[in-house]
Amino acid sequence: MTTKGQYIVGRLMTSANLSDSKAAIPLLKKVENQFPEHFTTAIFDVGYDYEPMYRQLHKYQMRAVIPYNVRNEGEYPWI
Repeated sequence: MTTKGQYIVGRLMTSANLSDSKAAIPLLKKVENQFPEHFTTAIFDVGYDYEPMYRQLHKYQMRAVIPYNVRNEGEYPWI
């Protein structure tokens, strides 16, 4: 969704056993392919605080707004 219009800009159908955080990266790729360099910031909840998510956002030069998950080890230096 965009914050201005709150339109859905991408969707992904998955099986019930796939976690939302694992589906987020393919969804990010899909949205980036449709709208290259359009989005600058990604806002997720604490469940998306894991290294592959930060790597993908960094690849697209997007800022990450994700609360720190104390269960994960360390913080990521490129943020």
